[in-house]
Amino acid sequence: MSRQTLAKGIKWCAISPFLFLGGSSLTCVAQQASRPKWEIAAGGEMKFDVASVKPSKPGSLFEASVSLDGLDGAAPTGNLFRANAPVHAYLLFAYKISDSVQARSIWDHLPSWAKPPQFFTIEARADGVPTRDQLRLMVQSLLVDRFKLRVHREMQMRDVYTLVRDRPDKLGPQLQPHSADNPCLNNPNATFAIAAPTRGTEGPHYCGMVVWDIDGEHHLRLTDVTMPQVANYLSGASMQAGTATPHSGVDRTGLTGRFDLDVQFVQEANGPGSNPDASGPNFASALKNQLGLKLVNGKAEVNVIVIDHLERPSSD
Repeated sequence: MSRQTLAKGIKWCAISPFLFLGGSSLTCVAQQASRPKWEIAAGGEMKFDVASVKPSKPGSLFEASVSLDGLDGAAPTGNLFRANAPVHAYLLFAYKISDSVQARSIWDHLPSWAKPPQFFTIEARADGVPTRDQLRLMVQSLLVDRFKLRVHREMQMRDVYTLVRDRPDKLGPQLQPHSADNPCLNNPNATFAIAAPTRGTEGPHYCGMVVWDIDGEHHLRLTDVTMPQVANYLSGASMQAGTATPHSGVDRTGLTGRFDLDVQFVQEANGPGSNPDASGPNFASALKNQLGLKLVNGKAEVNVIVIDHLERPSSD
C-alpha cells in the first residue's frame, strides 16, 4: 500500500511577549478554524451502513447518483450512493467546497495516483434517506476509513474578490430570488459544462451551476444558490473571463435567502478560448448591468481545508 503525506497548512507567527522583555522566542502556530455550520446542522459524523471502493477500469466515464459539487443542488431520492469519479471530486463534495482557489490547492497537493485518468467507483448504502449534507458527511467518513484521509481546518489570510452590490437599492434583472414554485432539475451526471443550447433557446435549469458557450459568448447560470456560493463561483468565472488572477470569493452583499442568476459575457481579447469576432459585454459590465453586482479586490481570512495525509485504498 502506497502512502503519501501531503503539504501542511500555512502557518502564522505570533510574537511572544517575552520578546519585548529581553527574550528571543518567536512562536508559530496554525490558526485553527471552527467546524462549518452546515456540518453541525447535518448532524456531525455519519457513516454509510455498507460501502465498497474499487479502482475504476481505464477509460471509464464520470458518473454520480448526485452531482459532486459544493452547491446544495437536488436532494438524494433514496438511500443508495454510487459514483465513478476522481478523488478530487469526492473531496470537493464531501467538504462542500465551491471556492475555486481552495479546489485548486487541494488538486495541487494530491498524489499522482489520485488524479485522472485514475477514477474510483464507490457504491454505498445509507440507513434511511439522507439529506445532501448528511451524504457529504458519510463520504467524509468513507474517505477517512478507506483512503486514510486526515485533514484539519485553519483560517488563512488570502487575496479575495469581495462580492458587493453595485447599487444598494437595486438588483440587476438577471438576479432573482429563487421561487419554491419553480424547482430546478436534478442533474446527477453534471460536469462543469453541458452541450450548448442553440442561440435563442432557454436551455435547462439544473440545480447548481451550468456553463456553456455560443459563438464566443459565455453563459453562467446558477439556480437555487446562496450568495456566498455566488461569490465563489463568480470569482472563479472571472478567471475564465480572462480578467483576473485566482482569488477566493467573499460575500458582502447583505442578501440572504436563495437566488437564481443568468449572466452572459465575452472573454477578454487574447484570453484562452476567446473569440475575436464575439460581441457582447465584458465580465465586469455583465455583472453590473445584468446582476447589479461587482467584485472588489481585497484581503480576508478564509476557512480552508488542509489535507495532511492520503493513501491509496485497498481493493474490496
